[in-house]
Amino acid sequence: MVSHLFFADNSYLFFKATESESRNLTQILLRYQNLSGQEINLNKSALTFSRNTDDVVKRGICSILQVEEQADPGIYLGMPAVVGKNKRQLFEFVRRKVWNRIQNWNGRRLSRAGKEICLKTVAQSIPTYVMQLLLLPKDLCRDIESMMNGFFWDSNPQRRSIRWMSWGKMSRYFRNSSFLNAELGSNPSYMWRSILAAQDLLKMGCYWSIASGTKVQVWGDSWLPNSSNRLIITPHVADFDGIKVDELITKGLWHEDFIRDKFMGRDADLILSIPLPMSSREDQISWSFDARGEYTARSGYGALRCFRQSAALVASDVDSNFVWAQLWKVTTPPKILNFAWRVARNCLPRNGRIRHSQQVVNSCFTMLESWFHANETLATAVTVLSYSSKWQKPDYGWIKINVDGAVFPDKGAIEALGVREVLSWIHERSRSRIVVETDCLRVVQAIQHKSCPNTSFGFIIADCLDMLQHLVDVQVVYARRSANSAAHCLAKGAGSFTSLHIWGYTPPQCIISCLHYDV
Repeated sequence: MVSHLFFADNSYLFFKATESESRNLTQILLRYQNLSGQEINLNKSALTFSRNTDDVVKRGICSILQVEEQADPGIYLGMPAVVGKNKRQLFEFVRRKVWNRIQNWNGRRLSRAGKEICLKTVAQSIPTYVMQLLLLPKDLCRDIESMMNGFFWDSNPQRRSIRWMSWGKMSRYFRNSSFLNAELGSNPSYMWRSILAAQDLLKMGCYWSIASGTKVQVWGDSWLPNSSNRLIITPHVADFDGIKVDELITKGLWHEDFIRDKFMGRDADLILSIPLPMSSREDQISWSFDARGEYTARSGYGALRCFRQSAALVASDVDSNFVWAQLWKVTTPPKILNFAWRVARNCLPRNGRIRHSQQVVNSCFTMLESWFHANETLATAVTVLSYSSKWQKPDYGWIKINVDGAVFPDKGAIEALGVREVLSWIHERSRSRIVVETDCLRVVQAIQHKSCPNTSFGFIIADCLDMLQHLVDVQVVYARRSANSAAHCLAKGAGSFTSLHIWGYTPPQCIISCLHYDV
């Protein structure tokens, strides 16, 4: 709860609208005056009450504090002090400021170039301060744009003259490309320079999540699921100039033979690992440093700090030497120090068989998957206790299907793919009264909350939600790893299979012990 806010020589104090709290506040202010020697100017002070406060209570509190009520605090430090429901009326002062400034220019003989400078440097800067903290209503933004457009084409914006180009086209710096590919230009404004300063950061963190592939260039755009390098490294072929990703897709599936033939092994493997949505969706730009794929100021600031720290460590051998010098001074057994050094230098063989760094990464993913499953964060402690540690048979008349996924860079995506395949199987056979169990809480929560992140994982969840709308008595629920052991063991063992396997009444040998334990 916020109790106070201090702004320069003014203060906002918050308290409950009761006589007891009013008297306590009076005592606090008197004590402050006695200790500091500063006296509160009650004539310049004001009280603002919520709408639910009774008039009798208001008068009593004003009498105790000897301060008058002020229904509308108005504008303070250039911002509205209180935000109500009528946003248009609240931000009317912004529109009025822009209007007054344009009216002052109308009497002057300005060329179109002069008007452009006035609009860019003065008019557009007026709402910027408020927009740093608060969203302006869209209709208010349209009114301001209309005023500026009218002033540009005619000295009298009240007169309906011909406007030879819409404001949206005039104000675009990158008409034929996205912001990520926009250039500074020959004569940019200071505002455009300021906006473009963040382009490098966005380029480092933004990538395309593939759905239809119609918006994404095969060469030049970042779209591969590889955080170290999302670009295609296969040499560009002249015959494929300007080719889009959708030309690699046939009937909702990757054209594997074509991809294997035209791209290097690394690129082909990454392309084929991208899950495609079952229904028609648009490609989306995702942010690498947020689980939902959405850019926030916090994630952008954190990413920028990481980039700068990494660059400083790489560029400075002195810093690196300092880190190693401090490491060797740590009081710990030498074998632990040696192990830390080998891990940092990536020279730690496993079973004497690892010959490539990719094998190190794969083994790390295997261990990380086990760790994440074992330490899955549940909503509350009560929720944790409510799940059984052993597989439970479904209610009479119901069928239970257990789902799990093998190791994958995005463990949520492979689990979601498993759930989607099960729902598709149910939909094709028009089945009902089925419980789908998975040990991935992230998938279950996304389906229950109907949350579709701005990533490939979100596309898969959207497919699941679409199918669930047409299914009757089908539930997707969470199960502990120990209650999903058979599906987990089968998923882990599937990596050794070279082709599709289907079992009927005789289960595979790798899950026999799990089935005995469950039964």
